[in-house]
Amino acid sequence: MNQLIKSLLIVLLLSNCATNRYELNDQNKVDKYFLINKINESKTKGEISSKKPIIVVDGKPFRYNFELKENKLELSKSDIKKIDILKKEVGIRIYGDFAEGGVIVISTEIESNNTTSKNSDIANKNILFLVDGEEVTEETIKSIDPNDIESVDVIKNEAAKKLYSDKNYDGIIHVKMKKN
Repeated sequence: MNQLIKSLLIVLLLSNCATNRYELNDQNKVDKYFLINKINESKTKGEISSKKPIIVVDGKPFRYNFELKENKLELSKSDIKKIDILKKEVGIRIYGDFAEGGVIVISTEIESNNTTSKNSDIANKNILFLVDGEEVTEETIKSIDPNDIESVDVIKNEAAKKLYSDKNYDGIIHVKMKKN
């Protein structure tokens, strides 16, 4: 009986440590577990296939068993501007087999402010970013390894823009990835 209790305690400790990798820096428990709840919700909806997805923060990927093994994300809920879930095929084309379980892309207020100051021409434009026909964020585009790109199309004329969307974009950047 004593051995069973010890085993249960060890399992609980290990499972608790595993989820800590996705805890945010907030003191408030709701905010602290915001990302964990988002991952669970995305798994339930079938948007990702694992509770250990790659988390991409402002273009920098954090893999569960690599970058997040020693350190958790240095991020608070208030830093998060936007969260996108990449479709499985797009995630795998960008991040390889590590993306099998899913990719969650986080854009922060900090990054968007830096982008505005660095490149105000693009920041003030309404641009649609596509990877293999799927809409993605600018941060996702920035995180792509140039060696994995087959071609990039920049679409500026009105007729071509209408093929991709009925929204009024200033331009479209369509990245086509190399086939594996």
